[in-house]
Amino acid sequence: MNIEQLQYICMVAKTNSITVAAENLYVTQQTISKAINKLETELGVVLMIRSHKGVQLTDTGKVFVEKASHIVRDFQELYDSTYVNSASNLSGNVRLCISNYTGHIMGSRFLSSMRHQYPKLNVMVEELLNREILTRLLKGEEEIGLIQAVNRNCGFGYIEDFEQDLDWEPVFRDTLVACVGLESPLAKKESVSLKELAKYPVAWGGVPHMKDILHQDYNLDLQILINSSNMALQKDAVSEGAAFSFATEMLIHGNSYDSTAFKVLPIKENLRLETFIVKPKGYELNKLQTVVVEELKKTLQKI
Repeated sequence: MNIEQLQYICMVAKTNSITVAAENLYVTQQTISKAINKLETELGVVLMIRSHKGVQLTDTGKVFVEKASHIVRDFQELYDSTYVNSASNLSGNVRLCISNYTGHIMGSRFLSSMRHQYPKLNVMVEELLNREILTRLLKGEEEIGLIQAVNRNCGFGYIEDFEQDLDWEPVFRDTLVACVGLESPLAKKESVSLKELAKYPVAWGGVPHMKDILHQDYNLDLQILINSSNMALQKDAVSEGAAFSFATEMLIHGNSYDSTAFKVLPIKENLRLETFIVKPKGYELNKLQTVVVEELKKTLQKI
């Protein structure tokens, strides 16, 4: 028995789904199933029943998960307190390349957290295009990159095109939506297609890879009215009916948008946005880089 097995079964119990648990923990479904099966074999009991309706704990499983959840919580508290105290005196420099939109959604939150917890650790962040980050990683000029992809297309090719040379770890998932003015003809709809959106100008935040993705996968060339990371400028254009804009479900449901000024529409093509930590194949992060990457994951998961 190990802590990962306990973490897995507690998350499955919480979500009633191995699929959702795998997404929340950023591991594969096979990893969770194999770990729980091994745990049941080791203990000689059945902890959960799997069916097409989901996952249900057995009576034994309920008792086990109740106690396991306390262990997982205490372990995390112990780890966090010990790790922060030991890492607070770390010093040095770490470079991190991030894609345009990633910098926009996490911004100063990550850097503020790093300065607070690791005052002697200097994180040098450079915002680049996906194409530039991938090129540098492939050439060995960078060691860590943060890249976004829509339906696994990063605008410079699909993730599968680079898996032989680069390691991709998913750390954030979201879904793109469209924001339209309340007086826009699109506001009468409950959902919208990309083809319908293409009839109107767009205001977006300087994400060239998004333009490439829409052209490559959907043969769309949008009319760009505003190309700026200034969110106030984008919101004004949308609320005044001059353009529509793309956003994500998490940003809309958070504090980043005042959705009373426009209508949010699901996009029929289901554009799934994923953020990946990317590094050269087989590259082992050093201690400083590990601290940065772990804090980066926490920041993204809080969005």
